Amino acid sequence: FATLAKLIHLDLSSNCVFRLDSGVLQSQRSLNTLRLHRNVLRRLAAGVFGNLSALQELRLDENRLTSLDTGGLFAGLGKLNSLSVAVNFVSRVAPDTFAGLVQLKTLNLSSNRLRSLNGSVRNCCRSLHTLDLAHNPVRDLSGQLLLTPLQGQTLGLRNTTPDTLPSLMSGMMLLYPFVESV
Repeated sequence: FATLAKLIHLDLSSNCVFRLDSGVLQSQRSLNTLRLHRNVLRRLAAGVFGNLSALQELRLDENRLTSLDTGGLFAGLGKLNSLSVAVNFVSRVAPDTFAGLVQLKTLNLSSNRLRSLNGSVRNCCRSLHTLDLAHNPVRDLSGQLLLTPLQGQTLGLRNTTPDTLPSLMSGMMLLYPFVESV
């Protein structure tokens, strides 16, 4: 890809990509959209997205990823506003996985094997509007969600049975108190 340094959109979906080595995308500093969905990626090397500072959309859905615990996996993606890792086999997410994603608005982790997020979403950016955890065996959400209420925030929990839903709802009541308009 070194000869395509001014590339803005790269769609490698449905290509049976099974590995992305660190540095393979290092010349793609202008890249805004990277679509790697519908491949057979099992793991992602540390720093594989490191030089993609202009990246706004990253699709990793429909692969075979089992964890997001590689240190600094999304480091340097400060302009990223949409990340999808849906329909994988992810069961582990490191606490610092989403740190530094200061403009992330949409995070789709649906249809994985997540039981807990270990504080990783709490460490995410404050601009998150949509978090989709549907179709995961999520059991514990206490302390996982953003502490700051956001206008229009959406939490997808379809087909999950979190044990902490009552405490989550009471926390939401505290975060979103009823205000009468005068």
